[in-house]
Amino acid sequence: MDCFARFLSLLHPGDTVVVALSGGADSVCLLHRLWSVPERSFSLLAAHLNHGLRGEESDGDQEFVRRLCETWGIPLAVKELAPGQLASQKGLSLEEAGRQARYRWFAQLLREDPKRVLVTAHTASDQAETLLFFMSRGSSLNGLGGIPFRRGRIYRPLLDVTGTEVRQYCARQGLTYREDSSNQSLEYTRNQLRQQVMPVLRNINPQADLALARLAQDCREDQDCLTGLARQALEAARQGEGYATPQLAALHPALQRRAAVLLLEEQQLTVTHREVENLRKL
Repeated sequence: MDCFARFLSLLHPGDTVVVALSGGADSVCLLHRLWSVPERSFSLLAAHLNHGLRGEESDGDQEFVRRLCETWGIPLAVKELAPGQLASQKGLSLEEAGRQARYRWFAQLLREDPKRVLVTAHTASDQAETLLFFMSRGSSLNGLGGIPFRRGRIYRPLLDVTGTEVRQYCARQGLTYREDSSNQSLEYTRNQLRQQVMPVLRNINPQADLALARLAQDCREDQDCLTGLARQALEAARQGEGYATPQLAALHPALQRRAAVLLLEEQQLTVTHREVENLRKL
């Protein structure tokens, strides 16, 4: 089952699907596909966050999505951030500050109505870039799992569709969309991966986007399996308020690491490679 069909199968009559709508090709494609579902049993609400980072261009994005939703008869919720609000968040890049601001607002929209679910337009190409980013940092399987199809009430119905396929869909349907000028800046890591690394990989394998997205899915499933086994091992080794260390020391290193992660998370402690290895040595 493809991701879009899988998402539709999880909806209940009367649900409201909140679509994170930037105005770019990916989100316009997703909104159109949902709007085009025959005899919809769910309603739609578009959500647009204006970061105010690109001045008139950001305002143009907001006006574009307003007109688009008006044309299709879709309610639109808009949140505007004050100028400089993201830049004032110390210790965070603008990219990360923007991501956190979006998801805080998304969480607020979901809290307002238990019948709401939210969808974002992440594609297989976004998944491939995410995987490469975490690989460059030496991430564990947890990071290599990339973007999940579902996290709580947030879904990604386009995770098995490439960016190229999205633009082909928009062309076939005669859909217009906005181009974010910041996507051309090599100041952002994701743009470096998109513009410099992915073209090389596509020369090696024209299906590189889908291949990397498939690898991320495999990593996520392996991680879920190993974490489940680690939980069982911890439970088997439990003694009173602690654990029998000989039993934990006899585990395969892969399960030891996951057991260590679970113990650190249980105590709300920092989880890094160093902490995990130090706990294994104990």
